[in-house]
Amino acid sequence: MTSDSGDSPATGANMSNRPLEGLLENVLADSSGETISIGEIVDHFGDRSFGPFLALLGMIAILPPMGAIPGVPAIVGSIIILFAVQMIFGRNHIWLPGFLKDITVERAKVKAAAARSKPWLKWIDGAISKRMQWAAGDLARYLAAVIVVLLALSMVPLEFIPFAVALPGSAIAMFGVGLMARDGLLMLVAFALAGLTSYIILNNFVFG
Repeated sequence: MTSDSGDSPATGANMSNRPLEGLLENVLADSSGETISIGEIVDHFGDRSFGPFLALLGMIAILPPMGAIPGVPAIVGSIIILFAVQMIFGRNHIWLPGFLKDITVERAKVKAAAARSKPWLKWIDGAISKRMQWAAGDLARYLAAVIVVLLALSMVPLEFIPFAVALPGSAIAMFGVGLMARDGLLMLVAFALAGLTSYIILNNFVFG
C-alpha cells in the first residue's frame, strides 16, 4: 500500500520511540483511499505482537470523532475480544473473519482523531519506559488478555452512559502500550483502570 501526499510516513524507529503517537500516523501513512479497513490495519502490523492492535483499537473506541459514532465501541469491542482470546491461547498469528476485515472507517475521521490526540499522546509517550518488567511479563500478559476480554464486553452496556466507555477503552489502550514498551508501571495503571470499570458496571447495572 502507498501513502498519499497528505500523510507523512512514520519510520519504524519512530514507532519504537513514540508507540502511541506513531500508531495512527503509521496506519495513515501505509494506506490510501477515502476509507481505511480493519483488514488494512491488520496487514500493516502483520505478525507483530498484539500490543499495537490493542492500543490502536482502544484509542479508536475513545477518541473523537470515531468513538462518538453509535455502535463503534460495540464493533471495536468485538474485534478486541477476538484478539484477546487469541492471546489467551498463545496464538502468534492474528486472525480475523472476512466480514470484520471489511469494516471501514473514514480516512478523514482517522486523521482528525490523530490530529486532536497528538499533543497528549506525545506527552504520554514521553513518560513511557521499560520499567517494573515483572509486571509486563508472560503472566501479566495472560492476565491482561483475560481482563481485556471482560473490558471489551463492558463496552456494550457502557456505551449508553455518556463518556463511560472511555474507561475500558483507556485501560485496553494502556495494556496495549504496556505490552509494546514492556512498561510494567503502565500495565499496573491499566489493571487499576480495569478495576474502576468493574466498580462502575457493578454499581450501575448490578447493584444500582
